Formats: sequence, structure tokens, C-alpha cells
Amino acid sequence: MLTGADAVFKGPVNFALPYAMSKSATHALFVHLATRNDIPEKSDTCCILPTTIDTPGNRAGMPDADMSTWIPPTKLADLVSAWAKNENRPANGSFARVSYQNECVVTSFV
Repeated sequence: MLTGADAVFKGPVNFALPYAMSKSATHALFVHLATRNDIPEKSDTCCILPTTIDTPGNRAGMPDADMSTWIPPTKLADLVSAWAKNENRPANGSFARVSYQNECVVTSFV
């Protein structure tokens, strides 16, 4: 599992060029890994595309933002843990958009 970024996946992120470049590279690496033939059959790749994660760094960097839609890290960890246990696990090669709405983690697949 790699962690990309929903905003970068959707399009240009001109306000954060270094961040956008690193996440774009992550997305490209993921596509490469998902199509490799030498990954074991029982292994899957997934790239999560979270909206903003509620971290101390993000709170400090964006103090005036609406934090009600930010994903709590524990909720994101619960989702990843469930997938690791094969619960509603996404298909190999999936980009998974992850957002937080009405205090619930919401996923959609690209």
C-alpha cells in the first residue's frame, strides 16, 4: 500500500509544488508495481488517495481550515487494518479515494 493524495490525483496543486511532485511520483510508482508480473499472486497493491489527514502538522500549517472533514489517523488505520485482514479489500491495482464525511470514512475506487 502506498499513500498518494486525492488533490494531486485530481489535478494541479500549484500551491504545493514539492508535495505535488512527490505524490505524483508515488502514483507513478504504484502504477508500475500494480502491473508487474513478478509480484506474488496472493499480493495486492493499493494506493490510497486521502483528502486531508488530521495531523498536528496539518493543523499547524492550515489553522484556519475546516477540520471537520479531515480524516482522523485512527480511522484511516482502521480501514487499512480491515483491508489487511481481507475485509472488503480492494482489487489489485486500485486507487482508493478516502474522505471523511459525517464522522465516517468514505471510500471510492478509481
